[in-house]
Amino acid sequence: MFKRVWQVIKNLFPFSGSSSVIMMLGREYQTTDEDELAEFQEDFSSRLWLTYRHSFSPINASGSKGLSRDDGWGCMVRVAQMALAQSLVALRLGRDWRYSE
Repeated sequence: MFKRVWQVIKNLFPFSGSSSVIMMLGREYQTTDEDELAEFQEDFSSRLWLTYRHSFSPINASGSKGLSRDDGWGCMVRVAQMALAQSLVALRLGRDWRYSE
């Protein structure tokens, strides 16, 4: 899945020119250097990513039929979860931790 997201990003923001730089979480990557671009892809692929949920058992809230999707109200929860999870990864495993299959 991460490689698919990376391809979408590459298509949306083509990297060209002599001064193309990507900054992510305090690290700078030169897009003109294939090794650094591969390093960025590995770093990007190692970040935690929580997505929308759907088709789960309805949550019966007062005055509603029941929620079975979390789009709209769940984004703030996911942002907080991702920030907390990434903070714990950085704290416990270090900023240089990389996901490996």
